[in-house]
Amino acid sequence: MEDPDKGMLAPHPSGACSARGRNELEAPFKVRYVNANDRTVEGLDLIGKRAFTIQYHPEACPGPHDASPLFDRFAGMVDDHLAGIPIPNSRGDN
Repeated sequence: MEDPDKGMLAPHPSGACSARGRNELEAPFKVRYVNANDRTVEGLDLIGKRAFTIQYHPEACPGPHDASPLFDRFAGMVDDHLAGIPIPNSRGDN
């Protein structure tokens, strides 16, 4: 799995096939996570919302902190919401 914004790579199993050919969300989004092997989409940010998705298992590689960046990002979104910080809508970063 690759996060192009952060230049991060993390190993994970790719057992599920969930390819789609069109925007079934019918909402603006930004591709956040990309499979480093086959370039399939592994996660999205919804633009104008404090929401993101992942389609992989971050716990697949050994180590106690594999999903920490995801939980840190989620906690930051909650903190921003509670602090009344406006939602950015141009890139979908938070």
